[in-house]
Amino acid sequence: MLRAIARCMDKQVPLWWVIVASIITLLVGSGAVWEFQKSRIETAKLDLEKTKLSLDIRERMRAMQSEIVKLLQEPNRNQQQQTALLAMIENFNTAEKALAAIEGRKPTLYGFSPPAAPQNIQVN
Repeated sequence: MLRAIARCMDKQVPLWWVIVASIITLLVGSGAVWEFQKSRIETAKLDLEKTKLSLDIRERMRAMQSEIVKLLQEPNRNQQQQTALLAMIENFNTAEKALAAIEGRKPTLYGFSPPAAPQNIQVN
């Protein structure tokens, strides 16, 4: 390195050029730039995986939600159907917790209840 600087001084090469060339060589030659780019690519891949997983969980939650609504609308549920309904609600809330963890937010726990029956209906 000192020889290169001494040769540059003999040829009247500006010192700043030697310093800049050394820095560029250090960054590109050591692979620091390439490692930085690789880490950015890995971060982008992780973001894509999180998005894909989030969409998959949301799709499963939509299917569970429609099944829960179907069971809630059934007026005469037996004990087995009631147990299945409670299990589905628990699974739905577990999926919501997982989705919230992936998205970095607080989970919203759902307590599904059947719609209230109309009261005081009068026909005119």
